[in-house]
Amino acid sequence: MYKAVIFDYDGVVADTLAPNYEAWTLIGKELGFSIPDTHDEFGKLFVKDWQEVLNDFGANTPEKFAKTQEIYKSNLYHLSREVRPFEGIPELLKQLHESGFRLVIASGNYGDYLRHQLQQFGLADYFDMISGSEDSEAPKPHPSQLQYILKHLACGPHEVIYVGDMVVDMQAGKQAGVAKNIGVAYGWHGRGLLEEHGADVVVDEPLEILNHVES
Repeated sequence: MYKAVIFDYDGVVADTLAPNYEAWTLIGKELGFSIPDTHDEFGKLFVKDWQEVLNDFGANTPEKFAKTQEIYKSNLYHLSREVRPFEGIPELLKQLHESGFRLVIASGNYGDYLRHQLQQFGLADYFDMISGSEDSEAPKPHPSQLQYILKHLACGPHEVIYVGDMVVDMQAGKQAGVAKNIGVAYGWHGRGLLEEHGADVVVDEPLEILNHVES
């Protein structure tokens, strides 16, 4: 019997590809590299964690890591003003909450930002826990954030479903031993990449997740 559903945020709960693209464009200008021309190709950079992406661009010093975080965080709020949850997410969360599931956000983004956005959407109260990057020892695919959440919930991994949209989400879920990895094809990575890297099931829209939380 599943007790909890853990959601990634970017690309799962909210459509944040455009503001992230804009933020990374600013980062590239500051640090001297260019990101791909399209949102789709940009999203595919993140089949690895963001620190490895910076390594690939040669921006791999502690100072450049810190500068990346500074630029990202200082621009994230105003770039996200038009961000909205994906269609079907409010209904999905309401139904899961009313069915007794404990709901959690596990994101590599900043906790304060996540709480602000979810409050703006009127969705924050559905979640037992909103976990940001400060709760992880290392970025996904490292499983430390999911392990931290499992400890907080006092749940075993066999009682938990994880929902993500990226390769690193599927890898983190597998390493944490969650009962089911659900990939969402409407996010940053498509069905093929998600299935290749550990998704147990892939859905095309949020409300399809309801078909996979009871079985």
